[in-house]
Amino acid sequence: FFGGALITYISDVVKAEDLKPGAFNLISAGCGSGKTYWVLNHLLKSFPDVKPYEVVFVTSRSITKDQQARNRGTTKLRRDDSNVLQFWNDVSKNNEDILENYGVILMTYDQMIDAVNSPASPGSEVLQNVKIVIYDECHVLFSDLFINNLNSLRVWTREVIYGARKLFIGLSATT
Repeated sequence: FFGGALITYISDVVKAEDLKPGAFNLISAGCGSGKTYWVLNHLLKSFPDVKPYEVVFVTSRSITKDQQARNRGTTKLRRDDSNVLQFWNDVSKNNEDILENYGVILMTYDQMIDAVNSPASPGSEVLQNVKIVIYDECHVLFSDLFINNLNSLRVWTREVIYGARKLFIGLSATT
């Protein structure tokens, strides 16, 4: 209770078993309600078979990515880090040993666009080894005009959702 009012956090309301592949799972709540905290501190406990480096946390601003990188269990994707992308695209399974030290991968929307436009191993799909995609400030997918090639990310997301091949979670205070 705070000032006589019951405080509710995302972890009190959102249950992982309610999240569905084949859908865009939208978590909409006000700023400071714990959306990001829940993702980074509670989500993987409900998915014990998913390794942190099989989770992508996409944010709209580099400064936000830098802020989230301070959280334990996260790894900020660098432009020169090919280990993650090669593993995700099934190009190199050898990278999985290296990735054991990685946490949830933090990237910006432009990095995610580059990733969905990257080459995959023959017979594999792009980002095949990613299990969960979290779009922070997911309204960016439809409202921002300054991110180049955003349409390619929307198309990739739609196609993967239709195939129910990954779990997509959108976080926003601006729906």
